Amino acid sequence: MKKNILLLILVSITMEVFAQDTTIVFVNNKKVAQSINKDKQDGIILLLKKTICKNYKSLAIQVKGEYVNASVYKKELEVTGDNTVIISETNGRAAYFNISTTNIKSQLKAGKKLKLYLLLNPSNPMMMIPSRRVYLGDLVMK
Repeated sequence: MKKNILLLILVSITMEVFAQDTTIVFVNNKKVAQSINKDKQDGIILLLKKTICKNYKSLAIQVKGEYVNASVYKKELEVTGDNTVIISETNGRAAYFNISTTNIKSQLKAGKKLKLYLLLNPSNPMMMIPSRRVYLGDLVMK
């Protein structure tokens, strides 16, 4: 009995340590920025250099972490700046968001700080699981 309790405590501690999300920014399919966000961590900055982003054709964000492979959630990316833009997940790629078609480039060039959030909503509205909003970091161009 004591061994089972000890094993349960050890597993829960291990899951707590690995509860983190990795946010990766791709420009023209090349990784240009990355951050690791542990639970309830603020002040994460994804810094993009103006020289890299000068002539970009595609801008995408990929999230890896504990909620990404859960099929019970429908994942969306919320980008807040001058206005809020919600981007759906790219078909065929888990937690991959193509943000090239939005006005994000003009906001980044203007020096705006854009906040990124991962929205997790139940894939079936009849499910009794809560929706979540996970902070991923601030996207800034300098």
